[in-house]
Amino acid sequence: QSECASGKTFSNFFLHCEHLLIDGKKMAKRDGNFLMIDDLKERGVNPLSYKYFLYGTHYRTQANLTWDGLYAAQTTLTRMYEKFIGVMYENPGEINAEYLGNVKASLNNDLNTAEALATFIALLDDTKITAESKLATALEIDKILGLGFTEYSRIDKTLPEEIRIISRDRDTARLEKDYTKSDELREQLNGLGYIVIDNKDNSVIAKNPLI
Repeated sequence: QSECASGKTFSNFFLHCEHLLIDGKKMAKRDGNFLMIDDLKERGVNPLSYKYFLYGTHYRTQANLTWDGLYAAQTTLTRMYEKFIGVMYENPGEINAEYLGNVKASLNNDLNTAEALATFIALLDDTKITAESKLATALEIDKILGLGFTEYSRIDKTLPEEIRIISRDRDTARLEKDYTKSDELREQLNGLGYIVIDNKDNSVIAKNPLI
């Protein structure tokens, strides 16, 4: 139907995944465990976190969806974004052929998405490659996995005045070693939808992409 409507090829390959379980049971309206994307959003789960969760299970294996599992996936994806934010303000450099090649090799191995994710995480954790190379490679991998990093890198990075004021107050608290106040201001920024990343000399404040 999509091809008839658009006149374009919809997909070259179709893979049927195993059925998705909800808390160990098949999804069914009569059991009250039939979930839609809007249901996930109402519980604070970003659709990208759900996508990440599904990537963690091979398509030939049944995935068991639980709220704990979804929140854990969102926590891990948030940590990936924190690492990404650390290099997001650089200019993309040379793509690391080894990391990109490993991701492609995993996907060519019967669509091993979990292994591809592990490689992506290893890239973001790698302290030996340059920030410019890490950024370029992450963006290239995201073209394949589609976890939103590319779109996020293009957002307006200007912080509202309210956020800048809180950030300056927090920087002052850190300089004065008032860590209680610093932590309170961090929580305030988090509550307003911002991620705080502390470096040795400064802090980076960025919009939380999963809120």
